[in-house]
Amino acid sequence: GEPKVCAEDSPTYTFSLKNSQTKPVELKASIDGIGAQISESEMTIMPGGTAKISARLDVEGLAKEAQVSRKDIEVELLLDTSGSMAERVDGSIKMDVAKAAITNLVNNISQLDIGMRVFGQGALCEESEQLIPVSGLDIDAITQKAGTLVPKGKTPLGQALGASAEDFHKDRRKAIILISDGKETCSGNLGVAAKELASKGIKVYAVGFDIDEEGRE
Repeated sequence: GEPKVCAEDSPTYTFSLKNSQTKPVELKASIDGIGAQISESEMTIMPGGTAKISARLDVEGLAKEAQVSRKDIEVELLLDTSGSMAERVDGSIKMDVAKAAITNLVNNISQLDIGMRVFGQGALCEESEQLIPVSGLDIDAITQKAGTLVPKGKTPLGQALGASAEDFHKDRRKAIILISDGKETCSGNLGVAAKELASKGIKVYAVGFDIDEEGRE
């Protein structure tokens, strides 16, 4: 929904192809998944030769209007940045997957009070830290802050959930989106913390990775 979220004005890309074989190569070029104008779709590359193909991508219509616009709810992203988030799942680093999910989320929101708190940035069981207050929507601040985070510490999940409960201010519906691999490694109790939040009318949505059974109750 924001103009600066759109693709660049001239999305033209050039690909260089080299024939390292001992005989000519007949080539047919195409691009799938998006409309494109290709400079040359059929060619012959001689042995040791190089050919270049330019493709102008048709990005019109790809930047969709935002799908979420709510004035009656406050949301806080609660992001796990502990050492375990450096592990891989399905070939991707968990932290990278989490950052991509956050970027995708905030770029599909047009109006929502949303903040961000992180935990696991210390070497031990340091308390969580609110990086973005739950006030309005600052896409740049959220994406830039998330982009600088490096997984390194332990996982004080219980403390982080309890602290998030104090980050809401307005008399509105409240929700926490927890992005974590769900293993409490400090002295907190995830199940107890979640129940306390529920008693205050704060819903907790766990996304991204497995949450331990205690936290599911």
